Amino acid sequence: MGDAYERSAETTLGAPSSTRERILRAAVELLTTSGAGRVTMAGVARASGVSRQGVYLNFESRASLLSALVRHLDDSLGFTAAVDQARRLPPVEAFTALVHAWCDHLPRIYPVAAELLSAGQDENVAVAERLSGLHGALHAALSRVQDNGALAPAWTVEAAADWAWALSHVTSWQHLVEERGWPAAAFRDQLLHTLTQQLLISTGTGRRAGLAEPGAVEALAW
Repeated sequence: MGDAYERSAETTLGAPSSTRERILRAAVELLTTSGAGRVTMAGVARASGVSRQGVYLNFESRASLLSALVRHLDDSLGFTAAVDQARRLPPVEAFTALVHAWCDHLPRIYPVAAELLSAGQDENVAVAERLSGLHGALHAALSRVQDNGALAPAWTVEAAADWAWALSHVTSWQHLVEERGWPAAAFRDQLLHTLTQQLLISTGTGRRAGLAEPGAVEALAW
């Protein structure tokens, strides 16, 4: 499965006027204005001005169209480029930069992700693929952290990636930001602090790494 979390910032969508781009832009517009149920192959064909056959030539099924739609958002909203930049950093900084980029991306993609999660099987598959890609990127980043001697000894790479993925999952964002009213910045800062305190150690010191010394993060008050 090609996913934006583990590939470079090079887009596969072609020029803005390409048929594929027109289809994806029409699909995004239908999704955000009319709901996931209206994102059918026929509906996207009408909205994009591309024949139904032309839609199928670019996307073999509705599920593949929805998966490409989510990747398109990653590319067009800058997340793919942010991930590529993070991967160029030293291991610990790369991991925290990846989490930071994801948290900054969540407010932009949440309306689309929520619509897809609340719909049918094809929509859930599209979101699941995207989140699986996030898990893969976290796993790769934490593997580098372990190789650098900075992963806390209580954790395996697999378990650490699972934990980071669960805490940064779009449903965690939904529960805390959308339902409980946390500011987006508070979600990001607390997630980064929790993950660095629990998963990382500072190389050469044996001390757990973090964005701040223990107790330095202010209490959540809003």
